[in-house]
Amino acid sequence: MFISNNSISIEKEKWIEIVNSSHYLVSIQEYENSKIESYGYAIFRLEGFVYGILSWDWEKQKIDIEIKIKYLSKIYQSLENIASDLGGIFYFKKNEPFDPLKHLPIPAIKIERSQQYFENHDLDEIRWLAIRENEDTSLFKTLKLEKEKEGNLKELLGNDNLVVTPTYEGWKFIIGDNLPSLLIKGDESSTEEALSNLCKSIQKLSKSLVEVQYFEYSEKSSVTGYFKANNGKLIFGYWKSELEEFKKGKLPKDIKKLHPSTAHEVSSIWSIDPMDFVFIEKFAKEKSISAVLL
Repeated sequence: MFISNNSISIEKEKWIEIVNSSHYLVSIQEYENSKIESYGYAIFRLEGFVYGILSWDWEKQKIDIEIKIKYLSKIYQSLENIASDLGGIFYFKKNEPFDPLKHLPIPAIKIERSQQYFENHDLDEIRWLAIRENEDTSLFKTLKLEKEKEGNLKELLGNDNLVVTPTYEGWKFIIGDNLPSLLIKGDESSTEEALSNLCKSIQKLSKSLVEVQYFEYSEKSSVTGYFKANNGKLIFGYWKSELEEFKKGKLPKDIKKLHPSTAHEVSSIWSIDPMDFVFIEKFAKEKSISAVLL
């Protein structure tokens, strides 16, 4: 992570000025109570806690940020303020400005189950995608979908089309038995090849859609599957039937105690279990979208 201005260099004098005036930065001589002036780096401190250092790269004239990523959710706004004061931009990595939606950990969703807003209509044995995306136009363009009609979620489920839910807590869901047509080429010679291509598809989609999760579950067919990709990287993929088993990637810690499990149980940890949609008022009152593949 670093702070840079692509059009002009961040001068040392400006860096010294910000170190001496910022609420978040402490110079080395102040921190160590020294009489020797030194501005090669400064301590980043917020509410009395030291998170790391910011150092001035004299050669590239940018500010390197040496702070653990796990702290970003608490301090990213302060880093953005420092970048603004320096006349620069806070970059997560090369050519990629920091984006809270994309680079912060995704918070767990707590479902309040005290009130049910509609009956469970075909939400158990389904295939679905969970996507970290708020905007319909961008999503439909990326996935090459076309809107057919709008309606309540319970009315649209069970037909042959895909159903796109309203956004809830940053998540949008796409439900439909024909989801494999969206994610798999269709000319694969084996189940393993098809699932490998599914992994590649969600990995590619996650480059622009931040996080993409694919699930399928059928008790009748003894099938369960759960796959996750984030920011262009496949995190994990698992699929199991009575006769076959597929696994790709390292088992994440958050589902280590569950795995192997059902897609519904894993989705309740990674995003939201569709079985809980009946407890979400927004899904009962706002329109979902019936969509077809272009």
